[in-house]
Amino acid sequence: EFKIKKIFPNPFNPSTLISYQIPKSGDIKIDVFNVAGKKIESIFSGYKKVGIHEVYWYPKNLSSGFYFIKINYNDKISKTQKVMLLK
Repeated sequence: EFKIKKIFPNPFNPSTLISYQIPKSGDIKIDVFNVAGKKIESIFSGYKKVGIHEVYWYPKNLSSGFYFIKINYNDKISKTQKVMLLK
């Protein structure tokens, strides 16, 4: 099953760990959106093998607030989680 396992810590400063699981190898895109839905950063884009994966997000020049982490799997399925950056 494709899922975001956890984003920890949340709220966070200065970084957070994004953990996700994919059922088969495939293309992954991890993007960050603001509350208005505007894409503000791409964290990762590439091929990953089946299993559990982790990536750290170190936001730069962003203000405190809520952001959405969207993970897209094979351009077909996506999952989103809300995170809070505290400065």
